[in-house]
Amino acid sequence: MTLEDWKEVFTGPFVGDNGKTSDLGIIFLERVNTILTDPNQIKMLPLGTPIMILNPDGTIIIYADPDVAAERAKGGAIVLATKKPTLGTNIMYALTAVTLQHQKGNKNFYVQFSGNSAPASFPSTSSVELLLILTRGCCK
Repeated sequence: MTLEDWKEVFTGPFVGDNGKTSDLGIIFLERVNTILTDPNQIKMLPLGTPIMILNPDGTIIIYADPDVAAERAKGGAIVLATKKPTLGTNIMYALTAVTLQHQKGNKNFYVQFSGNSAPASFPSTSSVELLLILTRGCCK
């Protein structure tokens, strides 16, 4: 998938922490994230930089270390390095974009947390708290 393909995926409304409705496309604004495709540039990011990897297969990886992100970029992934100190916003963008795609019947998109086989073993510059509620048969 190209950057333009991903921009189509990240199209649609979301409600931010401030209660205002915005478009998911905000994720591609320079003031929000730096878009990287050069593995050498990605490897220069400090360990612990909040990263989102947009893989060609439709998988979005949240918070991978720069070496993993650089390897994914070699395979055609687009890397977004957030300019905000936390990952919460990018997580919200990713989960909302994938949910909207699933609602449209496109089940080819997924969110994965960490591309590292031992995600707890590398440092974080922020904390992320997730609450996942799983219910059987609620959403079809």
